[in-house]
Amino acid sequence: MCRKKSFMIRRGMLEEFEVFLKERESAKATISKYRSDIKVFMEFMGTERRVTKQKLIEYKDWLAQRYALSSANSMLVALNQFLDCLGMGGWKVRRFKVQPQCFRAEEKEMTGEEYRLLRETAKNRGRNSLP
Repeated sequence: MCRKKSFMIRRGMLEEFEVFLKERESAKATISKYRSDIKVFMEFMGTERRVTKQKLIEYKDWLAQRYALSSANSMLVALNQFLDCLGMGGWKVRRFKVQPQCFRAEEKEMTGEEYRLLRETAKNRGRNSLP
């Protein structure tokens, strides 16, 4: 665990984080996603600029209430990279455990009528089978 009790969010941190990610040869899409995720963290912090480990845990709980766990986890990955950039890697937050789905949700299953329409459309387009 890092010995510091807190650190302050200051101007320019987001830009420093972007440079950090570029130096790690992160993809442009990754950099864009992480920037967006850190902006969400900064919005969560509001006018409070002092970050503590407790505040990070509160942020994690806040994410769980507002996002799917897989989305919250991707935002925590960005936060952990941000902490690495700041030399605060000892403050990393654990991701949520997500149980794999063994079965598809019923609403994602194709109905018999949808299947019939799909087959009919394929037939009308001159295809004997579906790809």
